[in-house]
Amino acid sequence: MIVFQYPMYSRICEKVMLKSVKKKENVKTVVIVHDVDSLRFGKHNKKKVSAEIKYLNEFDCLVVHNNHMKKWLEDNGIRVPMVSLGIFDYENSNNQNPNYSVEDGLVFAGNLWKSAFLKQINIKTKIQLLGPNPLSHYPQNIRYDGKYSPEEVPMHFKAAFGLVWDGDLNDNNLAEYTMYNNPHKASLYLSSGLPVIVWKDAALSDFVVSNKVGFVISKLDDIDSMMNQITQQDYHELKKNVKRISLQMRSGYYIKTAMENVRRALKKNSVLTRVLITG
Repeated sequence: MIVFQYPMYSRICEKVMLKSVKKKENVKTVVIVHDVDSLRFGKHNKKKVSAEIKYLNEFDCLVVHNNHMKKWLEDNGIRVPMVSLGIFDYENSNNQNPNYSVEDGLVFAGNLWKSAFLKQINIKTKIQLLGPNPLSHYPQNIRYDGKYSPEEVPMHFKAAFGLVWDGDLNDNNLAEYTMYNNPHKASLYLSSGLPVIVWKDAALSDFVVSNKVGFVISKLDDIDSMMNQITQQDYHELKKNVKRISLQMRSGYYIKTAMENVRRALKKNSVLTRVLITG
């Protein structure tokens, strides 16, 4: 079994490598899907969708973000077995965040040029910002604390929750891609011991709710009322759940589990193929 990462951002290299591998007998090809570009950028462009689906169908098995992404791919023509990852692991050697309380508010970490919605946000809850390209001005409740490398940034968290919000979900597009993907930002927060706040229609909301590692909201305006209702006991319970998930992420639990499921799926598909051929 040979495992690819997709996309490699060089489609020529991808095709050459895949073609070379597929010449070998009894070798199964698996791809870990980090992004589906046609879903992310060209969902309504049938030509782009068709080309990407055709390419992905050349692999023997796909590891995709979650069941929402899996269903979209199935609906658009993927015919090979797929395994849902659930959430991305995150290598994080920093201490888990143990000492913050609900009053410490939220942290938002990322490339801030994509997050202009923070300039218009109308809430009182404190928000700590970390990342490059900050805007020149933010509301009074928002504090910019600089930019750091991915390895350093968890050491600078000074908040109770991590906010996972891609684009302005109050606007027209509703950041559609979040309905299918698992943002790495969520894994950054959870692996650091922080519960998360996510959009209720994001694919990630299933994971957050089922594992009780945060809250889901309809819009950013809901943050104040939600934060006012959380007790310290509620927060303590969330932190216990997050610690369990954090330890799993740090050990590579989710990708290891996914690869075990890949082996089962390939074995099952191989048996089914033999039955169909001999039948």
